[in-house]
Amino acid sequence: MTAQQHKGETCVLAYSGGLDTSVAVAWLRETHGFEVVTCTGDLGSVRDLDAIQKKAIASARISRTPISARLSAPASLLPTTTR
Repeated sequence: MTAQQHKGETCVLAYSGGLDTSVAVAWLRETHGFEVVTCTGDLGSVRDLDAIQKKAIASARISRTPISARLSAPASLLPTTTR
């Protein structure tokens, strides 16, 4: 497989900002020739989404604004341990 095989094609990577997804961006781009678009879900557990987005832009050159994926169920439906 050559880097030219997917040159000009785009793939979307669920991006956490961690080492594994940062390496995956480079691997997809350099090994397979993809343009990589990152997408980060805001689950409410990370305080500095701006830093993750800056890292994604530096790695992939294309980044998606974090998408809110926070649980919005009524409290009555949540287990008592999460209330």
